[in-house]
Parts: sequence; structure tokens; C-alpha cells
Amino acid sequence: MKRYFFVFLLGFFFALLVTEALASEVKVGGEIRVRGESVSNGTTGTKDREQIIQRTRLNVDATIDEKTKAYIQLQDSRAWGSDGTSLGEGTATDNASTTTTISGTTATSTTTVNSESTDIKQAYVQFDSIADQPLSLKLGRQVMAYGEHRLIGGFEWSNTARSFDALKLMYNTEAFGIDLFYSKMKESVTNDTTDFKTNGTTEDKDITFAGIYAVIKAIQNNTIDLYALQDKDDSTERSVLTYGLRLNGKFSDLDYTAEYTLQGGDNKKSVSQESNALAVKAGYILKDIMGLRIGAEYDSATGDKSSTADKNEAFQNLYPTNHPLYGFTDDIGWSNMSAISLNVGLKPTETLWVGAEYWKYSLAEKDASGKDDLGSEINIMARNSLSSNVKCELSWIRRNGGESGGSDYYSRAISKDKTADFVYLQVNVSF
Repeated sequence: MKRYFFVFLLGFFFALLVTEALASEVKVGGEIRVRGESVSNGTTGTKDREQIIQRTRLNVDATIDEKTKAYIQLQDSRAWGSDGTSLGEGTATDNASTTTTISGTTATSTTTVNSESTDIKQAYVQFDSIADQPLSLKLGRQVMAYGEHRLIGGFEWSNTARSFDALKLMYNTEAFGIDLFYSKMKESVTNDTTDFKTNGTTEDKDITFAGIYAVIKAIQNNTIDLYALQDKDDSTERSVLTYGLRLNGKFSDLDYTAEYTLQGGDNKKSVSQESNALAVKAGYILKDIMGLRIGAEYDSATGDKSSTADKNEAFQNLYPTNHPLYGFTDDIGWSNMSAISLNVGLKPTETLWVGAEYWKYSLAEKDASGKDDLGSEINIMARNSLSSNVKCELSWIRRNGGESGGSDYYSRAISKDKTADFVYLQVNVSF
């Protein structure tokens, strides 16, 4: 812990000194977030589990000149009592969950990553008003998020969250905006001294993620998103192409979101990708009843048929923030699924919001036993802002297992007709 903490502070103060020397304006801020979690699973042989996790961030935002700015954010993530330093036992590995698989289909990327780490969360430079146009270039480690984060998200629920090592070109006006980005997800170097092309040996096998995302803002209170994305893994000859359309907005007291996306290309060598996904939700606000909102949602994504070995029909969720798009347990993602939700929310006061959700899940492609029931989930939530910089969340989640499975928040199986409860209290202070 001492080593991590020293590196953390050294990096922060070095960044602060450099930016103060070079910048015309420097802002220093940060965040401390603490969350207590408790999970009980009624499945035989499964023990209750609880932990307290903490995330600490320090950031420097520097204006270099009227067209250039830099941003550096350091982050420390840990679970209380996990590293042994309180007992003088040294540093150990923190808890980390695993990816959930239901009926042979990967449901979602890991969403409860709490691995201990002190690292650079963001570090980028941004050039604005290029050629005196509304054109900007952001270069470096950064957070990217689009739409509802169904395909690209910052994954802030996770204690470590997600960053992209990316280059992003942005053109933005009041009526229209478009981003072009390229991100290196994994760098694979097999032999730094070999001329691969000359010697004919195996080339580096990188994973890259690139795309174009456009937003049309010409219609008041409504937006139209269009995107094309490429997720490419040279080691498996994977090149999945994702094309989509998203509508979002409101008309008076009615709000709505609808997104449809198609995938093609190659899932791996000799296996094509042919899949699609849909998300539709709407809500109506009754302003005279404490801002009561009544809503409904339907989400679906194709699954893979075992009879089609030459193609993969399971929709690929890419790099999302699944929590809390499909509930809070996080064992359901936008792949081989169908989900229906009814939800309500209201604001008793200016600072307090309370809500409830009911989710029903099923598989898009039935499992080997011909069943598709993934159970259900009930969520009761409360969020309160003690001030503009202090926010609290308290939620209770009950996950019911179905005939085809289901998992609790820590990715442990829930037997049919059994339940798992998840309770958390989170406090977030920003400065």
C-alpha cells in the first residue's frame, strides 16, 4: 500500500507542478466514493458476503492557452481491509469478480471489478478551434461514453471504471456533432527486434476499437444518433462491425428512447457475425404528483443458434456500462436476452428521488434443455443530494432465479425459484 500511495502522490504533485509552470489557469479537484455492499444468496451452500470498497481520485485541469488544455486524473481503488497493511501484513490482491455465463452464453462483461490499483485514470491533451472551426482533437487516455452507454461507456459503477487509450476528432455545432475515434485496447508485441514483413514471421496481434458517432440536434428537445463501430482483434481475425440508430427526446411530459443496431463482419476466422439488438423505453411524468414518472422498457438481443457453426448470431455488447441498464445485479447484458421492465420514480423533495423497478428476463435462444426463463428482479432505490458535491444512494435488489439460471451480484449461481438479495449504500463526495 505504501508503494502505491507514494506513486499516487508523487504523480499527482509532479503533474501539478508541471501544469502550473506551463498553464495560464489550473484547477485541482477530486472525488472520494465509498460503497458498502452486502449480498445474500438463498441457494444451498452459498454464503453471505459483504465488503466496503473505496475509490479516490485527484485531477488537474489545465488551460495551456486559448486553444489548448490538458487534463490528468489519478485514481486509487481498493476494498477496505484487503491489502493487509492495517495488520502490517503487506499488500495482497483485492477481490475481483468473474464474467457471468448463463446457459453457455456470456451475458455481460464483468461489472463488479474492485481490483486494487493505483493508476492514471485519464491523461490527455485537447486542441480546440482547429483552423478556426468548431473542430477539436483529444489525444491520450480518456473516458468515452455515447448514448445510454449500451455499447460504449465509462463504466463508472465499477470501482476502477473504464478508460480508453484513444485519439478522438470532434466536430460540434448547435445542430450537429460528429466524433471519429481510434482506440488501442491491447498492444501485443511478440518480438521487438524482428522485421516481420522481411522474415515472414507472425506479426503483432493487437486489439483496436474505432468508430464514427454522429448526433443530429436540429429538432428541439430531441436527438438522432447514427454510428458505425469496428471492434478488431488481429489474434483471432475478428472484425465485428456495428451499425446503429438511436432516437431520444421528449414531447411535453412524455420522454422516450429507441435504439436499434445491427452487427456484421467476422466474429473470428471463417465465422461471420450476424446479430442485432433493440432497446425501447418510454415514460410519462405527472408533475402535480411530486414529479411522478411511470415508465416501461423492452430490450432484446439475438443469441447464437447451435446449428450455425459458420456464423455467430449472439449480439456483442462491446464496451458498455450495463449497470443499471438491465437491473442492478449485473448478470444480464445486451446479448442473447429479452427483458421487460415496469418502473416508477418520484421526487418528494428537491434533493430526494425514490424509485422502484420490476424486471423479467429470458433467453433469446433457449438453452440445451429447451428452457429460456432467466427469472426476475425487483429494485427499490433512493438517491439524495446533501449538497451539490455530496450525494448518497441506498438500494435494495432482489434477484429471483429462473429455470435457465441467474446469478447474484457476485456472479454466484441462483437455483430455480431461489432468491438473492443485494443491498448497497454509497456516498460520493466531489471537490
